[in-house]
Amino acid sequence: MKTVMVVFSSVFIPRELAEFSLDYAAKNGAQLLLLDVLEKEVSGQTLRLSCDIGFLGRVVREKLEQEISDVQRQVISKKLCAIKSIADKIGIPVKIILIEGPYISSILEVARENSVNTIIAEKLVKEIGEKGYSVIDVKNKKED
Repeated sequence: MKTVMVVFSSVFIPRELAEFSLDYAAKNGAQLLLLDVLEKEVSGQTLRLSCDIGFLGRVVREKLEQEISDVQRQVISKKLCAIKSIADKIGIPVKIILIEGPYISSILEVARENSVNTIIAEKLVKEIGEKGYSVIDVKNKKED
């Protein structure tokens, strides 16, 4: 069975991306691997907040950053579970992976470890009228 990895990297998960991914997996008889990568570095929003509260001290700032990260994880997990629930109803096998690490290398590592055939990822920048995602076919060494 082919594996389609869908990459998410924010709390906002575009409906268009979720719907396309489910449709793509169904049409191709594939399983879905839903991946969310939380970069180890502090997110831009948390960093901006940290700058404003720096006067509270390092320990308080670090605790607040961790709490924000934990809440972000909970929100993402709920949204990915909602996508899995829909996939389950239409017979698409789903695996969810939440990881922390460098964005690109984490995606590549998970793709390699799970023999991913296709990666679907949200476009960060798109032109008017353009689809909000990219579909990337992966050539595995085993297939050479």
